This record gives sequence, structure tokens and C-alpha cells, in this order.
Amino acid sequence: MTRRTVREKIGGRRARATIWRTPEPGCAWGPGGDLPGHAALCDRVCVVHDPSA
Repeated sequence: MTRRTVREKIGGRRARATIWRTPEPGCAWGPGGDLPGHAALCDRVCVVHDPSA
């Protein structure tokens, strides 16, 4: 699956970028999990400790 495919599935062609906001830093995801693969499909991954930010 490519970034373009992901954008088309979640928002059509309106999205300019896919940004994933997560409370966990990448080092906490652990090896062998799905999260690094999901992150590769995003344009940017932002660690957000306060969800209201």
C-alpha cells in the first residue's frame, strides 16, 4: 500500500499530507509490530503528549 492509496482510502484526494499523532515515541513501539509499517505510510509522525495540543 502506498501513501497515495492511504490518502484515497481515508479522505479522497483532498488530503495533502497524512499526519499521525501518537502519544508513544517510536522507540516504544517494539520490534516486529505493525506500528513502524503504518508510520512508513504517513508523511509525518508527531509525538503528542497532550491530546488537546
